Amino acid sequence: MMNFKKILPFMIIIIKETLYAYKKKRTNSSENEIISSKDPIIQFDEGLTKKGIDFKKLELETPQNGSEKTVYYYFDDNSQLSVYLFDTNSEKYQEILDNGYITYEGIEQSIEIIANKGLVIEKNTGISNFDKIINILENIE
Repeated sequence: MMNFKKILPFMIIIIKETLYAYKKKRTNSSENEIISSKDPIIQFDEGLTKKGIDFKKLELETPQNGSEKTVYYYFDDNSQLSVYLFDTNSEKYQEILDNGYITYEGIEQSIEIIANKGLVIEKNTGISNFDKIINILENIE
């Protein structure tokens, strides 16, 4: 069995290094926020929260309309908003931007949209905070 006195200095060094790394990670939280906010959906969620808009969301397991993600937002005024995330380089996203609307597959219904940075939302004036939502979308980086 190893002598405890010989191991102790190494254990102390390991503990100090671990605590140092943990502390450094916590003090760099702004860097982590930048990384996490690169996702337009996360930016959209943060924008809603900052504007005081209460919501619940449901991300579909199978995205719709050729998007990478489809998320339904439910608001306190019993309204719903469909949000789609597209690859900005995809043909589908370019088609949507060119047309100014999204066509639902299978039902041949077209709905006007607003888009920025791959995030596409349906124009929906039935939502009480829709002006704020448009502002949030327009400010996504």
